[in-house]
Amino acid sequence: MLHRETVVGVGLMLVAGFFLFYGSQLSFGTGARMGPGFMPVIAAAILGVLGAVILIQNLIARQGDKLPHVNWWALAMVVLGIAAFAALLKPLGLVLASTVLIIIADLASDGRNWLRTIASGLFLGFVSALIFVKGIGLQMPLWPWFMAGF
Repeated sequence: MLHRETVVGVGLMLVAGFFLFYGSQLSFGTGARMGPGFMPVIAAAILGVLGAVILIQNLIARQGDKLPHVNWWALAMVVLGIAAFAALLKPLGLVLASTVLIIIADLASDGRNWLRTIASGLFLGFVSALIFVKGIGLQMPLWPWFMAGF
């Protein structure tokens, strides 16, 4: 059976490898004149070393927690909610796409209160609009095209 630390160490090394690969395709630069690939490569190298240390410590000690049971339904609903948000952001706008995200992610929980879920989604959408669109000026639609005047 796999130990949690083994999975974490391998996972960190895989993420580091991904960013090292794509970061190395950018100009690295020098310490005095850093290029766009400098920070991703350095951060990925640190992450990879950290993952290797965790993995080696676990392999030497052979101790640690066993992997817990994974609730695949809940994980799938959260991932589906994020994917739906990404797909619906442009056509529905930030407020409604956030609401859809919360509704789908709520399917992962046991006790559902649809009124609370929809209210939470709308509240999250309005707060996100205030922070990202009004606060820092991010350009994204708040509403669907037919409600653009609101």
